[in-house]
Amino acid sequence: MERSSVAEVILEKGKLFIPLPLAITSFSIALTLCLYHIYTGIFGQVEPFQQRLFCLTLLVILCFIHNPLGRKSWNSTLGWCSIIDFLLIFLSLFCLIYPLYDFGHFQWRMESPTTVDIIWGTTLMFLVMEASRRAIGWILIAIAGLVVAIGLLGEHLPGFLHGPSIPWSFMIQVIAMQDWGIFGIPMGVVTDYLILFMVFVAFMIETGAANVFINLATAIAGRWSGGPAKSAVIASGLLGTLSGSAVGNVAGTGSFTIPLMKKMGYKPAIAGAVEACASTGGQIVPPIMGAAAFLIAEFLGISYWHVVLAAIIPALVYYTGVFSSVHFEAVKAGLRGLSPADRPRLAEALKPSYIVVTPIVLLMVVLATGLPLRLAAVSALGTVIVLAMLRRETRLTPSKMLIALDKGATSSITVGIICAAAGIVIGGFYVTGLQNQLIELVTKLSGGSLLVALLVTAPVCIVLGMAVTTTVVYVLVYIFAIPTLIALGANPLAAHFFCFWYGVVAPITPPVGLAFYTAASIAECNPMQCGMSSARLGIIAYILPFALVLSPALVLHGTPAEIAVAACSAMIAAFCIASGLAGWMHGKVHLPNRVLLVAGSTILFFPKPVYKIIGIAVLAVPLLSHFLKSVTVAQRRV
Repeated sequence: MERSSVAEVILEKGKLFIPLPLAITSFSIALTLCLYHIYTGIFGQVEPFQQRLFCLTLLVILCFIHNPLGRKSWNSTLGWCSIIDFLLIFLSLFCLIYPLYDFGHFQWRMESPTTVDIIWGTTLMFLVMEASRRAIGWILIAIAGLVVAIGLLGEHLPGFLHGPSIPWSFMIQVIAMQDWGIFGIPMGVVTDYLILFMVFVAFMIETGAANVFINLATAIAGRWSGGPAKSAVIASGLLGTLSGSAVGNVAGTGSFTIPLMKKMGYKPAIAGAVEACASTGGQIVPPIMGAAAFLIAEFLGISYWHVVLAAIIPALVYYTGVFSSVHFEAVKAGLRGLSPADRPRLAEALKPSYIVVTPIVLLMVVLATGLPLRLAAVSALGTVIVLAMLRRETRLTPSKMLIALDKGATSSITVGIICAAAGIVIGGFYVTGLQNQLIELVTKLSGGSLLVALLVTAPVCIVLGMAVTTTVVYVLVYIFAIPTLIALGANPLAAHFFCFWYGVVAPITPPVGLAFYTAASIAECNPMQCGMSSARLGIIAYILPFALVLSPALVLHGTPAEIAVAACSAMIAAFCIASGLAGWMHGKVHLPNRVLLVAGSTILFFPKPVYKIIGIAVLAVPLLSHFLKSVTVAQRRV
C-alpha cells in the first residue's frame, strides 16, 4: 500500500516515483509550516495579515503537491499536467512575495488598491478556489462563485437577489485585502492555533494514542455483553476528539473493532453502524472537537473553554444514547463479552495511558486559566514529547518526530484551504449585503416561528454535510441561518451548536453518509442497511440539537438546578429512546410500550416543568408495565 506521508517515504527509504529533490522540497515546506507555528506559538505572532498570508501560501502549495492534477498522489510519476501544478506553485509564491516585498506601502494601498493589486488579489482568489476544488470538490467553490456572480450582476437579478452591481475591484479589495474575506476570522483560527493542535494530534497518534484508547476501552468494557461494540463506542469517542474526522476515525479504529464485533456475533450492518455512530460523535467530545468548534468561539467572541464546557452535557447525552442502543442490541441478540484471554488487563492498559491522559488534562487546565489557545497547544505538545521519552515503546526518535511534523502539516491542508475558501463566501455575502436579505427571507418563510426555522435549517445542514465537511457546513449556515435563529429568540451558543451538530450527524445519515459507507466497506455489508442502522442507533443526535435550543440549560445557560434537571432528564430520555427503538429492556418491549417510551422521552426534552411532569408520567406507564412483567416472569421461574 502506498504511503501518504512524504517523510515516511524519504526517511524509511520507500520507493519514490518522483525526483528526490521534489520530495525533499515538499517535506521541507511541511516542516517549515509546523516549525514556524510552533515558534510563533511560543514567542508570539507577527502582524496578522502577514502571518495568515504566509500560512495560506504554504498550505496552497502543499495542496497542489498532495492533490496533483492528472496523477493519483504526490508520489505518482510526473506527467504533462505537472507543468500546470508547477505554474500554480509559482503563482502562489508570487502571491506571497508581492505584498511582503514592501508591506508598508501595501498596507497603505489596502483602501485604494492599484491595478496590479487587483491582479494579485484575483490570482490569489483563483488559487484558493482551485486548491479548494482539489481538496474537497466543487460545492464550496460553486457557492463562492455564485455569491461573487450575484454581487457582480446584482442590478440585473430579480427578487431578493436584486441590488447594486459591485465593481470587480471593490469585490477583490474586500475578499483579498480586508478582514472580511480570505484573511478573515476562519483563516485567523487556522494560523493562530488550529495548525498547532493538528501537530499536537499528529504527535499523539505517533506515540500510539489509538492503541492506548482501544486497549483501555477493551479492558473496561470488553467483559460486558456485546463487549466489542461497547469498546468501539468508548475508543472511537476518545480517538474522535483528537482526529476530528468521522471517516478517518472509522477507517482507523473500525479496522480493529468491526471484525471483532462480527466475530462475536453482531450482524455486519450493526457492527458497521456502531462504529460509524461512535466515530461521528467524536467531533462533539471535548476538549478538541475539530475546526468548527474553534470557529464557534471566534464568531461568538467567547473563550474556547466556554465552548468546551458547553459541549460536555450534549456529548454525555449522545454517548448515553449510543451506548444504550448498543447494550440493548447486544442483550437482545444474546451476545456475550470477550473472554479474559481476548482482552487486556486493566492494569496493563492503564500503564501507557498517562502519555495520552496527561497532555489532555494539561490542555484543559491551561484552557481553564484563560491563557491563549496557542500556548495551550504548545504546552500539550511539549508534554507529549517529554512523556513519550519515558517508555521505550513510545519513544520518539528523530525520524518519528519528523514524520509527525509532516503528518501534522498535511492534516492541516484541507481545513486550512476550507477556511480560506469560506472567507471568499463570507466576503461575498458582506460586500453584496446578501446576508441580510437571506436572513429576512428565512424569517419570512418561518413565519417568525423559531421551531419552524429549526425544522428548515436542520435538513439544510444535513444535505450540505453529505457533500462537504462539518466546518464548511457550519461556516455556510453561520452566514444566514444562525443569525436568523438568534433573531427568533434562540440562545446564541445553542444556535451555533444546533447547526454544528447537524453538520456532524450528516456522515451517518442515509442516503449519502461517508462514515457509514466507510464502515460498510470494512464490515462487507450493504451500505444502505448500515446507513439505516446508523441512523437508528444514533437517533439521539437528531433530537438533541432541538433540545439544545429549546432548553439552553443543556449548554450551561441557566441556574445550577436548571442545568442539573435538564442533564438528568436528557440522559434518561436518551436511555428510554434507545430501549424503545430496540424493543428491549430486561426483556422484550411490545409495540405500545415502545411508542410510549419514545413519546415520553421526546416530551422530556422540553424545558418547562409541566412538560417534565407529562414526560415522566408517560414514561411511567411502559416502565412500570415492564417492571411488573419482569417480576412476574422471575417469580414463575422460581
